[in-house]
Amino acid sequence: MHNRVTGLGSIFLVSAVIGCGGGSGGMPTNLPPATKLMSLTPAQQTQICNDVNNYSVHALSQASFCKYAGVATAAFVLTSDSSVTDATLQSACSQAVTECNASPPDTSGSTCDFTGVSTCSADATIADFNACISDQVSAENAAFASLPACSAVTKTWLNSNSSAGTITAPASCVSLSAKCPDVSM
Repeated sequence: MHNRVTGLGSIFLVSAVIGCGGGSGGMPTNLPPATKLMSLTPAQQTQICNDVNNYSVHALSQASFCKYAGVATAAFVLTSDSSVTDATLQSACSQAVTECNASPPDTSGSTCDFTGVSTCSADATIADFNACISDQVSAENAAFASLPACSAVTKTWLNSNSSAGTITAPASCVSLSAKCPDVSM
């Protein structure tokens, strides 16, 4: 598992995912919490991928994510042309938000690989995994929601807030990463 840190210059999707699957009960996966990650079968690994896709699409606010996409687009435009006007940045942001909100989440390019779980420590469980993914989605929702509306995006704001929207891996994910260093999500 890799630490996830994002900023305005890139678009981040939790666990490389916003998609379809089978999670339920408000948790990222419905596998028994005491299940050891190191003993997951290939079928359970696939189930986790599907469950996390489903959890993410329902738990991650599309409106907030789309606001992030708009601000990230404005930041990219500014990086490409420092003489761009605030009106152009706001227009690029608004267009990106509109396009994002008009489209259902697309996971056609998503990947999920849990083949490294056999090297997880014996104390790494589904409960740890659920805590990490839940905390990560909460952190993403908070970071995305804290960004300004497109009408407030200016060169000054972008230059002064280059770390806005940054998501640092929650403690539960850092802990899980230490227990499962060969799992890439």
